[in-house]
Formats: sequence, structure tokens, C-alpha cells
Amino acid sequence: MFPLCLIFHLNLLLLLFPLEEISALSFPSSHQAADTFTIPVFPLRKRVKFPTESLKLTLWEERYKALSRYVLDNPVSLNENTNLPMFGALYCSHKTQIVPKGTLPITPLIEEGDVGILCGVSSSEVYIDGEEVALERKDDENVQKIRLWGRGLTRFQVKRVISDGLDGRLDDDNSSSLPFLIVEATRIDDSHVYEELNEEEMLMIDDRIKTLASRRKEYGFFRDSNDDIYSYTFMKGNEHLQKQQMSTFSLVSNLEATAPAEEMLQMLRTTSISERLDYLEKKLPKSTWLENVNYAFRVFME
Repeated sequence: MFPLCLIFHLNLLLLLFPLEEISALSFPSSHQAADTFTIPVFPLRKRVKFPTESLKLTLWEERYKALSRYVLDNPVSLNENTNLPMFGALYCSHKTQIVPKGTLPITPLIEEGDVGILCGVSSSEVYIDGEEVALERKDDENVQKIRLWGRGLTRFQVKRVISDGLDGRLDDDNSSSLPFLIVEATRIDDSHVYEELNEEEMLMIDDRIKTLASRRKEYGFFRDSNDDIYSYTFMKGNEHLQKQQMSTFSLVSNLEATAPAEEMLQMLRTTSISERLDYLEKKLPKSTWLENVNYAFRVFME
């Protein structure tokens, strides 16, 4: 009976995780992504966030309401197909915190080389006197709060700090002196996305990801591959390799509640998918064959 169950399990996994036609994929020349853009940055205090994760911001402070207006008024273009309102999210709890002139608000010290995630805004709301109003009223003086729903699209690395958010005024049109953080950033990807991997190497990465996904009892990023906000925004280089990268981010994000922030930051910063997979294989517990069969069956019946 045991061998039959094992065979059933393996057949289900093959059905659930069909391999793409790798031989039909084209490979770009080896290089890192070099997209440079200007984005406002929202400092994260509680958790490190990864691409593929959703993020909801409810903004009450005047400086962050100003940030949200800037985001909505200044869409970012990563390529010829992308023109979305975007903001950066960067974990800052470990960084030096500056209190200008000994008074609030507290502002983290952002530096060249810091790594965060670029979030595309999928929805937004404006509230006046506790009630939602038309988005066109976001510039009204009596706006109480603004909500932004975003999703992590890719990573960025700070190239230059344009505004440190310390001395800006809400009515200042000069972006270098606005009351929130603005940086010039460069997009970064895993190095393997732009390498000419052979079929065996690609299949080996696929197998490791699928094994980890079965341990975590979730399919990971591949289940979201038809999400429009992903499909045209970050897919540069080899699309299959990009999906591999995003799958590892989806898996690592499940460890945020238990893993130290320092480890999560390293997983965000590294451009080695092998390093991220090695870390996941150490951290994710192995499931029993029966648990994997039950999980695969549930996904198959969805």
C-alpha cells in the first residue's frame, strides 16, 4: 500500500508542477538590471518585506499624506509597458533614527546601498470626516487619511538620497526639500536571471523550489503568474528565471514572523538564488509524505 501512495503522490506533484518548455526560452546577454528611477520611500518599522508581498498603508501624518499625493501624481515607468503609481518600502528599525531639532517626527537615516522593495499601487482611498470621498479630493486641506494598497514588484537599491525628509515643507515644490524620503534607485535582480543557464541547471532550481513549496504547503509565486501587475512590470531577462526568483521571495516571506530581521535583510539583499535556496532548505521543516499527498490533493481539487 505504501508504494502505491508514494506513486500517487509523485504523479500528483508532476501534474501540479508541469515544467515549461525550457528549450524554447531565449537567453539575454549576461548583465544586471540597470533601471534607474526616482521614488518616495516609506520606512518599515515592524517587518522586512519582499517582492510578491502585499502592503497596506494607512497614512495620517501630514508628511505621509504628502507622500501619498506625490505617489499618485507621479507614476513610475520601469519600461515601455509600465506607468504605475509606485513607492519604495524599506525596513529601517535597525538604522540610525534622526529627531530634527529634538522634536518629532523621527526620520531614519537612509544611505546609498540600502535595499528595499518597489511597490505598485493597486488601489487607493481618501477619507474626510471619517468617510471615503472621491480620489480627486486628495489635495483638500481637510483630508483625514489616505490609504494605499501596494504589492511588491521588485527590489531596488538606493543610488542617491534626493530628500532626507528632515527639512522639507509641505508647500515646497522642490523635490530635494520635501518632508518625506525620496531616493534615486536602481533595480536589482538575482544574477542568475541574466545568466545563460543550461537546461539541467534550470531544472535543478525548479526541483529545489518545488520541494520547498511542498514543505511550506503553498504553491508560491507561480500561482500568481497571471496577475497583471506582475506580468508586465518586472519580467525582464528570462521570464522563467524571474519566476524562480519570485518564488523564493514568496517562500522566504513566510519566515518573517520567526526569523531574525538581520537574516531577512540578507535574503532581500543577496543576488544569489542559491544562497536563498540554501537558507530556505535549512529553515523550512520537512513534511511527511502523507502531508504532501494531502496537500497536493487539496490543490488539485481547487
